Amino acid sequence: MNNSYIIKYKDEELKAHPLRADEVDRVFDFLQQVSFTRENYKSLLGLEGESIFRKKGALVETTKELLIDAVEHPELYLSIGIWNPEGEPEAFIICEAEDNENMLSSKNDFIFKEGFEDTWDTWIKLKEEHAISYKGDMAVNTKSRFRKLYFIMYYLLAAEMKERDFKIGVSEVFYITEFFDGAVWHDINIYNERSFKAQIRGTKAKYVADGIIKEKKMFDDKKMKYYSKYLQYDVDTTYEIAQNAFKSLNLTLIKE
Repeated sequence: MNNSYIIKYKDEELKAHPLRADEVDRVFDFLQQVSFTRENYKSLLGLEGESIFRKKGALVETTKELLIDAVEHPELYLSIGIWNPEGEPEAFIICEAEDNENMLSSKNDFIFKEGFEDTWDTWIKLKEEHAISYKGDMAVNTKSRFRKLYFIMYYLLAAEMKERDFKIGVSEVFYITEFFDGAVWHDINIYNERSFKAQIRGTKAKYVADGIIKEKKMFDDKKMKYYSKYLQYDVDTTYEIAQNAFKSLNLTLIKE
């Protein structure tokens, strides 16, 4: 994101802009609230009842190094933070504007769904044209006094992607298959169903592929195995949907 905005919300103002160096620690702490921790992993995974990961999801791969890299190389990322009048983050999203993690380094890393076998060729073509975005980590303050932050953030992201001539975006929803408690592996088999359905219904995204199984150390001797469900969305379509949703909020957006 290259632009900064003031969002007039009733009698208050929110600010939206790309991630800045002095915000990295606060944004990372903000993202950690929706990541796996010692305090929440049992409820997220459903080890003590129904899994809340199905409805809320959680970040798996976010690092502070990613945020620092986004500040130092803004041309390689799209990041948007929405800040309240008290200077605290209310929402944040970041995705790659270039294939920084070499996600598209091997076709063998993907199992394409029936009818989407040609997707790889499309991705590689758009990668060469710098017209595709990758992945995306986000967090929204669910207890915020400001409503519909998701729609505001998604509209700003779609507008930025359109301005930079992106054609499609590829997002991912994590599917957790197993959890290691330090002694044995447990079958889990859960994914963020709410996010998956919201993207399919809300942005008309297409479920095009599954990724390969990965293993991640969580903390102490806890580990998980997971893979990504990859969703592809058309930028022009997403922008139109997001713009209409934003208009319905009756907010005033001022580009600084």
